[in-house]
Amino acid sequence: MTFNGSWRMAPGVVEFVSVASTQGTCNEGENVVTCELVDMGENQVAVVTIVTVNVSDISLSDELRNTATVFSGP
Repeated sequence: MTFNGSWRMAPGVVEFVSVASTQGTCNEGENVVTCELVDMGENQVAVVTIVTVNVSDISLSDELRNTATVFSGP
């Protein structure tokens, strides 16, 4: 199973910091995070974590984390 997904970040509200995935590759460009999670076998899980900060206060103590979990069922 191949999963391709994208997440749009609100411009002017948050600033991209990083993205990490337990499987496949992820990239960020123009406020959109795109991930390609390839070769997911049956009953496998991939987790994507996107970290942003509030643009009005760029201190790292204001990190926002968004985690998406993808499960490939039978």
